[in-house]
Amino acid sequence: MRRFRRYFLPLLAIAIVGAATGSLAFAQTTGDITGTVTDTSGAALPGVTCTATSPQLQGSRSSITSNSGSYRISTVPPGNYKVVCSLAGFATAEKTATVSLGSTATVNHTLQISQKEEIVVSGQAPVVDVTNTTGGSNYSAKVMEKLPLGRNYASVVQLQPGVNKDTGDTQGRGLALSIYGSTSAENVFVIDGVNTNQVNRGVQGKVINNEFIQEVEVKTGGYQAEFGRSTGGIINVITKSGGNEFHGDVFGNLSPTSFRSKTFYATGRDKFNTTFEDVKELDYGADVGGFFVKDHLWFFTAYDRVDNNRDRVPKASPSVNNQHFNEKDLFNLFSGKLTWNIVQGSTLVGTYFRDPEVRDGAVFTPTGPDPNSFAGRYDIGSEDYAGRFNQLFGSFGVLTLQASRHNDKLRFKPLDRSRIAIFDRTVASDYPFYPSFVGFGAVRGYLRNNQGERKDYDGSFTAYFGNNELKVGGDWVKNVTTDNSYYTGQQFIRVYPCSTNPASSSFCPAGEGVSFTNYRGDPKRVYFYHGYYTSNSTSFDILPFTNSAPPSEAWSAFLQDSWRITPRFTVNAGVRYDAEQIKNGFGDVVIDLKNEWQPRIGLIYDWKGDGSSKLYASYGRFYYLIPNDLNVRVYGSQFTRITFNYDGPTVYNQLPPSGGWSVAPGGPGTGPPNRNSLIQGAANEPVDRGIKGQYQDEFTVGSELALTPTFALGVKGMYRKLGRAIEDRCDLDGSDPINQGSTCAMVNPGAGGFWGSGTGWGWCDNAGDPFVSPTAGQCFTTATPHIPAATRKYQGIELTARKTFSQNLWAQASYIYSQLRGNYDGAVRVASGQTDPGINADYDYYLFARNANGKLYLDRPHQARLDAVYTAPFGLNVGIGAFYRSGPPVSRYGWYNVFYPDLLHLVQRGNDTAVSDGRLPGQYEANLSLGYTINLGAVSITPAVYIFNVLNRQGVTDVVEDFNPDGTFCLDTAGCGLNVNADTGQPWMTQRNFNRLGTVPYGSPVPQQDWAKPSARQDPRQIKVALKISF
Repeated sequence: MRRFRRYFLPLLAIAIVGAATGSLAFAQTTGDITGTVTDTSGAALPGVTCTATSPQLQGSRSSITSNSGSYRISTVPPGNYKVVCSLAGFATAEKTATVSLGSTATVNHTLQISQKEEIVVSGQAPVVDVTNTTGGSNYSAKVMEKLPLGRNYASVVQLQPGVNKDTGDTQGRGLALSIYGSTSAENVFVIDGVNTNQVNRGVQGKVINNEFIQEVEVKTGGYQAEFGRSTGGIINVITKSGGNEFHGDVFGNLSPTSFRSKTFYATGRDKFNTTFEDVKELDYGADVGGFFVKDHLWFFTAYDRVDNNRDRVPKASPSVNNQHFNEKDLFNLFSGKLTWNIVQGSTLVGTYFRDPEVRDGAVFTPTGPDPNSFAGRYDIGSEDYAGRFNQLFGSFGVLTLQASRHNDKLRFKPLDRSRIAIFDRTVASDYPFYPSFVGFGAVRGYLRNNQGERKDYDGSFTAYFGNNELKVGGDWVKNVTTDNSYYTGQQFIRVYPCSTNPASSSFCPAGEGVSFTNYRGDPKRVYFYHGYYTSNSTSFDILPFTNSAPPSEAWSAFLQDSWRITPRFTVNAGVRYDAEQIKNGFGDVVIDLKNEWQPRIGLIYDWKGDGSSKLYASYGRFYYLIPNDLNVRVYGSQFTRITFNYDGPTVYNQLPPSGGWSVAPGGPGTGPPNRNSLIQGAANEPVDRGIKGQYQDEFTVGSELALTPTFALGVKGMYRKLGRAIEDRCDLDGSDPINQGSTCAMVNPGAGGFWGSGTGWGWCDNAGDPFVSPTAGQCFTTATPHIPAATRKYQGIELTARKTFSQNLWAQASYIYSQLRGNYDGAVRVASGQTDPGINADYDYYLFARNANGKLYLDRPHQARLDAVYTAPFGLNVGIGAFYRSGPPVSRYGWYNVFYPDLLHLVQRGNDTAVSDGRLPGQYEANLSLGYTINLGAVSITPAVYIFNVLNRQGVTDVVEDFNPDGTFCLDTAGCGLNVNADTGQPWMTQRNFNRLGTVPYGSPVPQQDWAKPSARQDPRQIKVALKISF
């Protein structure tokens, strides 16, 4: 009884509150059945009763055909249905159909005149949805459980044509999935109508497993006006429900350490630090569904415990290379749902799910031996709950209301908060994995110490009249991220070697600098970089921590109509309106994005007239919702002061003296003369008047034909164009009063505006060296540089073949030829993985736009994929997933200043022909699953084995594109190649780099020794065994 009260009553309360507060789901959790009933001559039959039944449906649902012979059974749960149509004087007709999530199954019937009662079973409805132009795929639990998929439910999205991975933030557990050239932070992940995106950065925020899932729908484009706030795709998920029979599973999955191949790493040739060894993955759990009252009150609940253990083994940190550092992960996943059929046509659903994770030990890959620099504890995960109410009004319409709450957290706790971190940057070859000692350093709230909250209230009403399906609705959303930022020991120190070159920013005059012994035992002459939080942009006081919680609010409204003009021709038309207000920590609106009108139109023609074919075309405009990261970083009133002096440790692991080291800016004789104190952060960054939201336009045209009711071929052409972006530029002169004390401003790049147009305000060229820009370090009041508009264009042709589950086979094959061009990746800056939507570094300085237009990282001209499941008559299940895609284009990034070591495009973007002819080799792999089901009456036992990355290729997926991140330029008037650098006593270039470039002239960037080395590879082979007992 205690457990009953613990789970049943809260879920019931959630459902009732959802109904009372009102709102329509952010995404669909049901589908529809439509069709036309005719006699054998093709004449429409009015007054026919069509009834749908399914194990997924409480009771049955019926509809009577209109004068045109058409009928509709709306808002039914996804699943397999039997549709029976009957009329006096005719033989009853029966067909089966699969209703997919968010789709419409067209089930047409032909009734034969009969003098006696009989049922004519006429097969299965075609797989083609002839009612809309939405692109994408649906994957049922039956398919997912047999495919070789990872335990994260989002792994099934990779089966969808046009999906790749990028380098966006994943919190170490999600998937960074790109859809048709849009970056991973531009998708929306919806579970049971709840937006589960991480509030702060807008990435995947929930990692429940496949046992919880009934169906996954991947919308990649062409969707109607009710869907928005995404310029990527919408991943729509519905969890399992109960039923009129009790059913459940006990399951376990194990991959011991011996089941994973060793990560390939070629010392001296590869350059990445993180490899994993001794990886053990174990999860086990159970789920059960059934009824409290048949056809009226159903329940489902599931639990999964995940125990993962792995060793981080550094490969590019000399002081700890090949040593093992253990990390433990523990998840407790839970899902619960109540479905209450109050009366016929009135349904109330309460849903709750959570995925808390504790990550302990070496949560970062070490760059040095001090555990304070890499060990600690992460608490991660989210909690979601929602209430949904559906009310049918006969054949006239349906009302849907929903209220939901999403809470997420990402909290990091270092081993010792009191210790100052010392980063030894005296060995250039350590880049970018400089070792740190004594303490951890920066715990930046937006990155690794925050919690988010989203409140969402939605509502819609759908009316059916004649051949029209008219839908109107809207929603209101509030997002808040609370972050806590600090430096361990209240500051951190970087140790830089002094240069003897007076033109260098690291120049120390003769007799100056500090004698320092680095971690290798080498003596160096150095200066110190001090970073600490301070109270405002002009202050030099030290704060122990800072907090901020700036919110955002958004609302939308839409109107759409699906009009079946003739039995073969349907028009979908609609318009959506979005608005978003981005606020600061005081609740003041600082960016007001409104009038985001989005027209949508789709045309569908069923040329065969039987629901098995369609020609279609669509156009839509889609706006992007800016996540909270911008609020926190730009309007969170958090400032980091950076000073340079000669006060610091004399040994790499020295503890500070009583009172600590001085952070006062150095002066003559007390600090490097070419280094000035700096400030990072913002509280009141100016915004261009009339700034507008970020959007993308999309055009599609295609055709689909069902050769059999379960097998269809398709062809589609797609064009996507980014229409406008929101970004900040950071070349403002903060001393100019008109710039409001800020060095950055929010603009629409290339779209005019006071700061966007570049006139009438002071600006600074903050290049770190005259070799980068002849006006480096100077500020001006005229001739402000122009920044170009953000561009991203995707063009692709897609071929697909789909076989739904019938006669024991399910299969999906696809090929895409495409190109992706522009100067802007999107919400993720893919070259570095920066996931700060709206404030990535792409437009901070005008020089970043030089050579920036070209092939974007996600450009993959050729992509092919095959996924299939076969169930043999004797119980053997075989699943396969295989892919090929072109490798990414290669760019060359150069140093601008100490804060931007990799933002200049030294050659045209995506066209560094000195490396692999400008594009890395193609990538391919395969996954395999084998299972055998043993039926013992009402119980079935299924042992299975999953083999991931069967070929164990571990092919190169990325290379080091940072060319001179330490700011090295050729200082030899004769040029630089294999000749000796007087500052270091070593050749300017390695033989490998010299073979690529030859001698470079005076003043040119000189490549680091690791340039163009592999920096990432495909995962190694891994085997997992599983056991499921079902009843």
